Amino acid sequence: MKKTLILSLLAVTLIGFGIKGQAYALLNIGDLGSFGNVIVSPGSTTIDIGTTMGKVDYAVLYNSSNLRYSYFYQIENIGVNGLGVTGHSLGKFTFTSSFSSVGSGIMGDGLDVVNLLTNSPGEYEAYLDSPFLGGNELALGQTSNRFYFQFNEKPGMITGNLIDGSVGSGSIPGPVPEPSSMMLLGMGVLGLLGFRKKS
Repeated sequence: MKKTLILSLLAVTLIGFGIKGQAYALLNIGDLGSFGNVIVSPGSTTIDIGTTMGKVDYAVLYNSSNLRYSYFYQIENIGVNGLGVTGHSLGKFTFTSSFSSVGSGIMGDGLDVVNLLTNSPGEYEAYLDSPFLGGNELALGQTSNRFYFQFNEKPGMITGNLIDGSVGSGSIPGPVPEPSSMMLLGMGVLGLLGFRKKS
């Protein structure tokens, strides 16, 4: 009985982590080991800008050797109401941070090349260039490369916008630690401690 309960609690915890991991299909962090350990698990959010919707996946990694935090993003244009049937192109992803970037880069084999620009310290832009549309746009159904900006300090919340080829825009929060993962683990540990006390 004791073994069964312990195994059940561990299973619930592991299944919870598994479900969370499956939700983020775009950003594959398996080949990012050189950037350090993951400190914020891959997350995903969508943003409705009226003429289309963008799906943004993100993760944060920390390298203790060079003391750098790498903020990774990948964007997909999923169409009006997320249906993927109709929608405007996406022009760029912009965000601001109170810290200055010390590095940036592009990885992966997305359909579109991402050009990274720093307007001024703390203001960053990723232009989603589509070779199919003459540049500066991410067409319906297309996915960007993975791109990242690096900081010597942990910026915490980064506020950004997805902007389409005309006028629409909307806010998207930057990566922050999600408490749900820790809650799942904590529930498993508390359950084990409670069972130990009773027996």
